[in-house]
Amino acid sequence: HFLWRIPKKRQPTLSIPRSSARYFHYSCNRLQPIFIALPQCVYRLFRFPKQRNAIHALFEDITRHYNDYREQKLARLSNKEYTIPSVLIEWGDLSLKEVIKQEYIKCVQDPAHFMKKYCNIQHPQRGRVIFNLYPFQDKVLNLWRDHPYSIVLKSRQLGISTLAAGYSLWLMTFHKDRNVLALATTQATARNLVTKVQFMWENLPSWLKVDAAENNKLSLRFTNGSKIQAKSSNADAARSEAVSLLIIDEAAFIDNIAETWASAQQTLATGGGAIVLSTPYGTGNWFHQTWTRAEGGENDFLPIKLPWYVHPERDQKWRDRQDELLGDPRMAAQECDCDFSTSGDTVF
Repeated sequence: HFLWRIPKKRQPTLSIPRSSARYFHYSCNRLQPIFIALPQCVYRLFRFPKQRNAIHALFEDITRHYNDYREQKLARLSNKEYTIPSVLIEWGDLSLKEVIKQEYIKCVQDPAHFMKKYCNIQHPQRGRVIFNLYPFQDKVLNLWRDHPYSIVLKSRQLGISTLAAGYSLWLMTFHKDRNVLALATTQATARNLVTKVQFMWENLPSWLKVDAAENNKLSLRFTNGSKIQAKSSNADAARSEAVSLLIIDEAAFIDNIAETWASAQQTLATGGGAIVLSTPYGTGNWFHQTWTRAEGGENDFLPIKLPWYVHPERDQKWRDRQDELLGDPRMAAQECDCDFSTSGDTVF
């Protein structure tokens, strides 16, 4: 940059490739050590124009500085817990742009990659952490993607609702005009899933984040037309919605879930999907009947059973401790064992 601004008649009689001058200009604006080398280079060009070897040695130092710095950056990019800072886009480095492009393509193709590297969640003990999926969560995510209708019989505190929030964010970010509807026993419960989506979205790097056209406690809508909204379960909750993905949380505890599903099925007939989540709560209710038919292959739902021991951090001591804490074997069976017969109320 400085070389080309010097008038031609005052330029030193030193032949430096134009590409090196451009590289020198690029590096001067990016690396602090170059600002130290710059005065030396300009000084030697003016005072000692015949010292070609010394000048080229400086350029070699500049190149080595930059290559070391770039290798450190790329090493950090390979770390699964590292998020590419948005400032890299402003640098204009073609190779780093290419890395970002490849990362974006990986996120589009694989929701698990998107969550493991760029989605943050709120852990009850550790605060904000990256969403490192457990192996069973990774498998469930792939099943959701490959099957439009899934019914999940699960133990408590396995992170499945959080997984559904991450999957919803992936669907909204990389697809246009997707409508995700979250239903639960109450509006406040359904709102929890939207809150998780909002937290993940707010902590995405700028090169992944889609701008929000609407953002409130019950909904989040992007400028690409995709949105998620929370509603309490009732017969009209999904009747007038063109739903791409319907998420029903704690379906076994919703009294009028059969009417809600009947009204929602018409909106899903155009190509949407559904994820039904719940712990067991007695037999004879809609969730139990749907699960039983799914196991027998009598409906379109894929049955996914997740008892307490699928979590890698839980063992038999943990399970025995739950009996002591809950004080009721029937309650422990409901919360941990995915046992219909000993949970809730039996309906005949």
